[in-house]
Amino acid sequence: MSNTDKYLGLTPDEFDRFKRACLRTWQTIGQDMINSLWANAGLSEMPRSDVIELVLDADHMRMYGEQFTKDWIPFYGLRLEPWISEHYHWPSFNRLMREVFPFEHYA
Repeated sequence: MSNTDKYLGLTPDEFDRFKRACLRTWQTIGQDMINSLWANAGLSEMPRSDVIELVLDADHMRMYGEQFTKDWIPFYGLRLEPWISEHYHWPSFNRLMREVFPFEHYA
């Protein structure tokens, strides 16, 4: 299996950039989400599947992924956004996202 197969068509460098952007996005919005869960439902953690959906949904990653990198918006719009849309519902994408978010729950 080639590296691009492993990463569903992304190169290892592109996947590393995607992973860093996901983690940076979660760092930016995660605490607010956990605080909201606590205030509204008394919950102090979020399952991985919800974290992934939150990070990839509503342009959060486009806004926070690499907000200070000059080529981020073109890279996200032309490469990552179509890649995410194509693969999001694939079981192999879900397995790949475990490399990004390895824990079952996030607090």
